[in-house]
Amino acid sequence: MGFSPLEGLMMGQRCGDVDPSIILYMAHKLGRDCKDVLGMMNSQSGFLGIAGTPDSRDLEERLLSGDETAALAIEMFCYRVAKYVAAYTVPLGRIDAIVFTGGIGEKSCIKRKKILDYLAPLGITYDDDTNNENGKKTSGLISTPSSKAEVFVVAT
Repeated sequence: MGFSPLEGLMMGQRCGDVDPSIILYMAHKLGRDCKDVLGMMNSQSGFLGIAGTPDSRDLEERLLSGDETAALAIEMFCYRVAKYVAAYTVPLGRIDAIVFTGGIGEKSCIKRKKILDYLAPLGITYDDDTNNENGKKTSGLISTPSSKAEVFVVAT
């Protein structure tokens, strides 16, 4: 988190990283003041603003039934996670391991798959079956032996 909770990944109700100029643009377009727009960015954006629900589990159910707004919200989230991982690779020089944990990381094989597919150009590979099992039968390891970094799912 940066100066405020808005910095970083998109969340259930928060927008995550955006171009700062969007605040003035939205205020003008919506006929609202900047304080109102910041309120919207903190509590009416993210998954909720894109797909109408802040709940990641609901989004996945809707994705599986073909809901395009749920698909968009999930795609945006996964792309941004992968973008952050890739960005941290520059100062670190390499990735030793990726650990998925918490509600989304631990419980969503769909989101892990999408994130890891985005990271394939970095040599990150995983096994679909162990990903789908949340790594339970492999002590949490879901990466393949040829992966450039180990990938784990850790229950919390």
